[in-house]
Formats: sequence, structure tokens, C-alpha cells
Amino acid sequence: MTNAMFTHRYKAGKGMITRLFGRFTGNSRMETEGRADQVSGDLGQAGGKVKKAFEH
Repeated sequence: MTNAMFTHRYKAGKGMITRLFGRFTGNSRMETEGRADQVSGDLGQAGGKVKKAFEH
């Protein structure tokens, strides 16, 4: 696993935890920020998979 792949996976996981914590506490701002981090991490992971598919 490359450093970029780890970073994107970490960001997606952190976003999911932040989003859930925001939902449980009723903090809509934290929930929105968590969702944004999660989407950003997921897009980074998808981009890495596409890049890896075209390497060969």
C-alpha cells in the first residue's frame, strides 16, 4: 500500500467517524465536515484504483 492510498483510506475513515459523532451529538456542522472528508477520501481511493488499473 502506498503512502497516498493510506492517506486517502485514513481520511475516509476519519470522515466517517466525524460524521457519526456529529450525528449522535446533533452537531450538523461536524456531520457535514465529516461527510466532506469521507467523500474526499473515497474519491482519492477511486482515483488511485483507476491510476493503478492503467499502469499495466
